[in-house]
This record gives sequence, C-alpha cells and structure tokens, in this order.
Amino acid sequence: MSTFQLGLDRSGNANHFNVAGINQFARVIDTPTNNFSTMNPDLKTLYDRDGGSLTYPAGNPTYSEGFLEVITPNSGSGNTVSTIGVESGKWYAEVYVVAYSSLPRHNIGITGDAEGTILAATNFGSLSTSLDVGYFFNGTKFIGNSESTNAGASYAVGDVMGIALNVDDSAVTFYKNNASQFTQAVTAGGTYHFVIGDVSAGGGSTYVINFGQDSSFAGRKTPGNKQDGNSIGDFFYAPPAGFLALCTENLPEPDIIPTDYFSSVTYAGDAQDDRTVTGVGFSPGFVWSKAFTTTYNHYMVDTVRGVNAYVNSNRTNAETSDTDILKSFDADGYTLGNSGNMNENNHTHVAWNWYLGGTGAANTEGSLNTTKTQASTASGFSIVTYTGNATEGATLGHGLTKAPEWFMTKKRGASGGWMVYHIGNTAAPETDELNLEVTEATQDSANIWNDTAPTATVFSLGNNAAVNANNVTFVAFLWHSVEGYSRFGNYTGNGIADGPFVYLGFKPAFVLTKRTDDADNWRLTDNARDPFNNGAIGGLKANATDSEADTGNRNFDYLSNGFKVRETDVDMNADGGNYIYMAFAEVPLKYASAR
Repeated sequence: MSTFQLGLDRSGNANHFNVAGINQFARVIDTPTNNFSTMNPDLKTLYDRDGGSLTYPAGNPTYSEGFLEVITPNSGSGNTVSTIGVESGKWYAEVYVVAYSSLPRHNIGITGDAEGTILAATNFGSLSTSLDVGYFFNGTKFIGNSESTNAGASYAVGDVMGIALNVDDSAVTFYKNNASQFTQAVTAGGTYHFVIGDVSAGGGSTYVINFGQDSSFAGRKTPGNKQDGNSIGDFFYAPPAGFLALCTENLPEPDIIPTDYFSSVTYAGDAQDDRTVTGVGFSPGFVWSKAFTTTYNHYMVDTVRGVNAYVNSNRTNAETSDTDILKSFDADGYTLGNSGNMNENNHTHVAWNWYLGGTGAANTEGSLNTTKTQASTASGFSIVTYTGNATEGATLGHGLTKAPEWFMTKKRGASGGWMVYHIGNTAAPETDELNLEVTEATQDSANIWNDTAPTATVFSLGNNAAVNANNVTFVAFLWHSVEGYSRFGNYTGNGIADGPFVYLGFKPAFVLTKRTDDADNWRLTDNARDPFNNGAIGGLKANATDSEADTGNRNFDYLSNGFKVRETDVDMNADGGNYIYMAFAEVPLKYASAR
C-alpha cells in the first residue's frame, strides 16, 4: 500500500489540498474501477434469492467509518452482511473486536442461500442449513441450528479475527490473530456473504471489518500493509494462499454481457407503417411491449411463433395473427406496422427485449416432442411450442443446460389463462401455480406441473387443459438464473417505506414482482422509464391495461448490487407478505455503480 498523503495532487500540477480534521487512516484504497465491499447500509432486512432473511427485529445496527464499523443494537438480535456476495472463488476478510457485552452469542461468520430452497427463519443462528456458520466470542460455533462447543479459542477486545471463505471447495476457516482455529464444510451451490451480528437478544458489541481497504481498522492498529495474491488490498495479516480481497476487481469476469441479451427501450408511437425501433442492441427473439401512457394491452411477439403472432400477458385470448403489429425483427430492434397496439400515435411505449438466437428445432428429450424449441443457453432462456396430449406426467425438452426457475405457458390455439411456475413461489413450487393475467394468490394444483420439479433437460405437465389440452397448441417461455445477468427468488415484505433489500449481484434493468399469498398485481419496473431512481415513475401491471399514471409511484431503488423496496403498497411490500421476483441485469456488480 502506498503512503502518499491525503490531499496530494499526483498529476504533477501541484494543486495540493490542505488537510484538516481528518486522519490518514480515513483514506481507503477504493478507486472508480475497484470498489471494496462494506457492510450493507440498506440492510434493515436482507432477503436474498430464495427467501433467506436476516433481520434486526428489535433494532438496527449503527454504522460508521464508511460502513466498516458496526455497533449491534442493545436489544434484539440479528446480523448485517457484506454488500458483495459470492458464488465462487476464495475470499478473505478480517474483523477487529472493539467492544462486546458479556453475552456469548456475538458472532462473525458467513451466511448463504441455497438455490431451490426457501429459508424461513429470521435470525442467523436459528437457520437450519449448513450454509450458515458462526464463530462466537466464547469459542463455540453455530452451523444452522447446531451448536458445537470448544470449536476454537475464545476471543476478546483487541483480537484480529480472520475469515477465509472457500466457495469453490465449500469450506470456511476462521483465524484468531493469524492462528487457524477451525475449518467447517458448508453446503455447495449457495451465494455467500460475510456476516457480523449477535443472536443473544442483547448487544452493544462493536466490530470493524476489513475487506482489504484498511488494515489499521480505522486507526486502532498499526497497518499491516499486506496484500492478496493479486497484489490488491491492505490487510493486517497476509491472506492465506489463493484467498483474495472482496472487491470488484477480484470478482470473476461475467460469462455474458447483459446488454447483449436483455434491454429495455422506450419509443414514441406515430401510427406510421414501417416504423423502426432501434437501440435494442441486438436482434430480439422475444419482445414484450406496452403503451404506458394509455390503457392498452401488453403484446408479446417472438421468433418461434412468428413475427405476426401475438399473445397478451393480461388476457386469456387465443394467439392472434396481425401483419400490422410487428413486421420484422431487425439487427438492432424491429420494424412495426401502423397498428396502434404497438405503435399508437402520440403515446409512448416501453418494450422489454430478450435475445434468443439460432433457428430452433423440434426437441425429443421429453415424452412429448416439442414442435419447436429455440434456446439461448448462454443467457438461460428458451421458448418452446408444443401440442398437448392430455397425458398426466408428460415431459417436454426445454433446450437449456439447467433446470428452469421461472416459466409460463399459454394456449395458442384456444382461449386459456397463463400458468406460471416460479422457484420462490412456495417451499415446493412444483406443486403450485400462479396466473399471470389475474391477481389471485398461488394455487395448489397437482395436475398443472404434475407435482414434478423441472430438471436440466425437461419440464413436466399434468393433464390439466390449461397446460396440456389434447390437440391444442401451446407456447412456453422458460428462464434460469445466470450469475451477473438474471436472478429469480422471493422476499418477505415488512410494510414500511424502508422496505426489503434484495441482493441480485448486479444492477437491475428490469424487475417483475408478484405477491403470492394474496390477490395482488404483477408489478413491472425497468430502467428505461426510470433511469434515476426518482420514485415518480409508475410500475406497470402485467395483468392489467393500466397506464403508468394509473398504477401509482414505483419507489423501487435500483442499486449496484440489487434493488431496495421503498413502497408500502401491498402489491410490493405488505408486512409479512411473500413476493416472488424476476430480475434481469443492466450491469454486473463487477462493473456496476449505484444510480
């Protein structure tokens, strides 16, 4: 770590600042291109991908030193977590103990959420999964609900505790003053955060955490000036070999560039034939459009069913063919006809666009062959057309490489509602279904998905006519999450304006939410209509023709690492309500900045 002084102009122009009232340790080594994790200041409650929740039900932590110093509340219990979560790699952080109460349940550790599970507990230490490991002051450890005595040495004020999280090998090792204490295996397949807090119903402990930006712990120790194996960071002790500072520069390169696979655009309709819409960034395979300044239907057009065929998310009508709706998919967007449905004069439209690529073909991996399956395996998205056979347990190949986490089916050749599967709907989502065109709560329906979870090759149907009517044509849209690009999960509302924060691992471009335990709307928000988090843009409803003006303010903040609910409307944040979400990225966290 360099030792240049605060206020020094390094350009050579000698435009130095005089520094007063600030210490050298107050400088951290973050740069515009490399941001280190802190503890999460948006955390009143963290709700991650599959419903895991960490709360301070009786109070909130106090933060200082740029959200690196944490004082737990004097009553209540709970935790605060790192702003960066990780799904792979080896990561190191240090915690300096400033003060703690006599109660033993103050902890440092890691917490994670597992793909495909719902964690219903509210406090670290009362979760029932090995994704959560805590090391307590008295030397015990917690793994979910299981406490082990004499796991390591007790620790006290002045100790520097190290946490080495090895996601690749599913293990975490704890250190006291650079001496290893214990290693604990954790469940593979989670998204992990570093955590600080207590489960003792009484707090007042103070910690300073260092993710690699300040080895002095806000001036409390002589800096160690140690770096990780990438020559990044400022640690008191050298990180174990192969372990890195938790910062954006060390995050892996994203597998895909989000804007190559999803984008939101707005355009002004003019009712003119051959109206081009550009700026999409690719030739879309699926376009979902809505005139948001008037009460028109939603229109869905894709390359699998053909450019002239549309269905509506808010209606049960059969597929309609109209040559005046959308005329062609182009290299950077598409060409519209003169129909007011997608090109209404003097009204503004929003379109959400997904890349698909390829030409598609029949898929024979299931018991029921698809008419056509077209998939973008890189982005985890496919469209399937098929003809039903009214057979219980029919399976269809979806063309993806992982089990889909959100999919919806719709009759093409006859009237019928939208049937929706979502991984965060219930603890056993394959037993339940939602309907996109209405507000109703989730329904237990064994004959929709045949109570069978989708796999990496197929998804299952019951014999219900809504998904598998004999000799009726259907379309299905299917997605699974891709790190840094898309994520599907659920959160629990708290009923206050300072609502839940949902970690995504990217800055979102689009979020669709639905309350599942009550009859409420499907809410659509995007970065094209509201790029600045000003809260004045209405969230559209996938199940209704409402214009933006009819829906009320959105009050979602799109952040560099997820979204924050700032609304008490029951559609988005009823106290105790269960909500599912579908989110697509603008920028991965590695390259994201807050709005």
